[in-house]
Amino acid sequence: MKPFSIFLMPILLIFFFACCTTVRAQTATNKIELGSFPVSVDAKMLMLDLQNELNASKQTLKNFVPSTRFVEKYNLQKIKGKYYISGFIQTNNAFSEKKLRKIKVHPGQPSGGIRTVMIPLSAFTSFLNQKGITYFELSKKLEVN
Repeated sequence: MKPFSIFLMPILLIFFFACCTTVRAQTATNKIELGSFPVSVDAKMLMLDLQNELNASKQTLKNFVPSTRFVEKYNLQKIKGKYYISGFIQTNNAFSEKKLRKIKVHPGQPSGGIRTVMIPLSAFTSFLNQKGITYFELSKKLEVN
């Protein structure tokens, strides 16, 4: 019985480490994390659902095509073949509109320290790490009673 377990143990260890390494690599490439500023509860839910869809589809954010359910739930806009997240940002003096435009985010006109934004889904993680933004609120679809 012992010779069999000596043979089986290395195989099990190799299998275990191979599986753990693969899972770690997949989650590291598609990890959607909070950035340098707080976000609304709805934005956190979007991030969680986005993470789940990325993991299920095994796609990267760069070439991700969201499900119809995801598009409807978060009211994503499709413009010229790209999906956009719409929301509001609150900014401070360190904010740079130029840096937002560099990652293809479309900022609206400011009203005080608040402005609208259209964020390409593919640039969402870059958006979450922008300096000068103090809060992000996800836009919601208007519901008529």
